[in-house]
Amino acid sequence: MKSSARPAPAVGELPAWRRRLSLATPLLLPLGACALQWLLWAVLRPYVWFLFYPATFVAALLGGLGGGIVATLLSSLLVWTVFIHGHAGLQPRDLTDLFSVTVFLGTGLAFSLFSRRMQQLVSWRAAAEAMRLGDLRFRALFDNALEGVLIGTPEGEILAANHVAQRMFGRGEATLRRVGQAGVIDTSDPRFAAALEERDRVGSFRAELRAGAPTEASSPWRFPPSCSRTRGAAIW
Repeated sequence: MKSSARPAPAVGELPAWRRRLSLATPLLLPLGACALQWLLWAVLRPYVWFLFYPATFVAALLGGLGGGIVATLLSSLLVWTVFIHGHAGLQPRDLTDLFSVTVFLGTGLAFSLFSRRMQQLVSWRAAAEAMRLGDLRFRALFDNALEGVLIGTPEGEILAANHVAQRMFGRGEATLRRVGQAGVIDTSDPRFAAALEERDRVGSFRAELRAGAPTEASSPWRFPPSCSRTRGAAIW
């Protein structure tokens, strides 16, 4: 039995109707402005760009840079053919008309670039907020984990240690960061090299390794950690 439900859009992807609207807007708005201005030409004459400026701006807001450029070019073509060199009753004035078209093209392009920049800023802020919330959730899990967790690099540096790990090794986070991996794991243990090879091959490993002494007076002890790598960092 086939399901008739439509798949949900991916995260960050616009719905299908929004994509179709963003594609149609740069064409519909200038055409609508042309039709409305033609109907109101007795009132708006001789302001040939009166309705095309807002149409282009709205198209840039809804359609981004591409939509703004398409609306600007289409509006220029419509004004030139319909209201300047068409049957709208205006006499073409070569240099003046060319200058007005140039100003409109420049303004439409500038606003399209500005609209794209604003959309990028909004996207960047949304991404930064999502990252901030993700970091907060990760930090909450990290700090409240019931097991000792060390975050480090493949080179052997320790970047962070939760409270359980600090108690387990008998050292504060600053000390653990200073001594690094070699200060908490006996790197001469032959199982350590095999574990690193497995981590590099499959991305994680689970093994029992001989740990370094938490204090100089104590003897080495064993613990069964799991080690995985995420986004280039290793979590022991």
